Amino acid sequence: MGAIGRQTINTTQRLKSLRELMRKPEFDVKVFVVPSEDEHFSEYPAEADKRRGFISGFNGSAGCAVVTLKDAFLFTDGRYFLQAEQQLDENWTLMKQGLPDVPTWQEFLSKHLEEGIRIGVDPTLIVASEAVSLRKSLRTRDSELVTLTQNPVDVVWGTERPQRPKNRVFALATEYAGEQFSIKLKRIRGEMAKKNAAATAVTLLDEVAWLFNLRGSDIDFNPVFFAYAIVTRDSAVLFVDEGQLDDSVKIHLGQEVCVRPYEDFLSYLRSLATDALVKKDEPVLLGDKTNLAVVEALGEENVIIMPSPVAALKAIKNSIEIEGFRRCHIRDGVALARYFAWLEQQLNSGEKVDEYQGAKQLAKFRS
Repeated sequence: MGAIGRQTINTTQRLKSLRELMRKPEFDVKVFVVPSEDEHFSEYPAEADKRRGFISGFNGSAGCAVVTLKDAFLFTDGRYFLQAEQQLDENWTLMKQGLPDVPTWQEFLSKHLEEGIRIGVDPTLIVASEAVSLRKSLRTRDSELVTLTQNPVDVVWGTERPQRPKNRVFALATEYAGEQFSIKLKRIRGEMAKKNAAATAVTLLDEVAWLFNLRGSDIDFNPVFFAYAIVTRDSAVLFVDEGQLDDSVKIHLGQEVCVRPYEDFLSYLRSLATDALVKKDEPVLLGDKTNLAVVEALGEENVIIMPSPVAALKAIKNSIEIEGFRRCHIRDGVALARYFAWLEQQLNSGEKVDEYQGAKQLAKFRS
């Protein structure tokens, strides 16, 4: 959830600049959709990826902005009605999803806007399967879902947009992971063989971290880092900012994993398709949360979208991981017992402990 008390931001100039871009030939759209997600559909996006918060002023964790050449709409659910009413300025109409007769943003695009229009999206920020469904519904009104090569909100944000974190990545020892990453790669290739797949693309940050036994801190509250991966029958490529990898991580990855810049991922996929290294009868396996840009880079005919094979393997914990969970719960239980003892002592001595003080002390015991 966002910070509820944040002051309302005047979005007049931001929306004006966005609409000017929407009218330009390189964009040429009458509607632009600004979701909450990043390219990896992280639960907690980095500040640089909070585009919907920037353009609308609403910083709740769930919602979608739809901007037309004249109006702006913010769709969110019942958890955020009060917060959105406090944070949105007069430029915005709050769409209270879940209430009678209030459409979802997808229904709004396909049923409540004029017909025969171009609706722009950033293809890296929409799930491929969702885009397919949306395109189908838009065709009934002769409208088109247009994928843009540049996000106009990023252009409006300009130099004020925060930089993405590039924190140090570190290797997770096998004594904690319970399995070498080379074994995990072998298991993924076994899943590929069942589908006669030439490769698997891994796009979710937790799956990349698990697969290579690596951890990071680019996303708050999650031990992950910005990266993609491609696993083929005989190679593995990790797309990450190499400056985040110290010598110990490079030794950990060894010769089995090729490291390439994070920004090269989509162009690398295009080269696989162009060079016919992947094709209809030897496709790429994609998880069902893969973004549309990945599918467009490979070609829809060259992919199989399915529940992620990495997620399926990751979900079954080995004995070392299970023991790690147990130890973690024991440590947390000790911290909680210490907190209860502290709280009882404070109350018995006549002290008044408010919610903030209690939470702060509990965090101290757990740290």
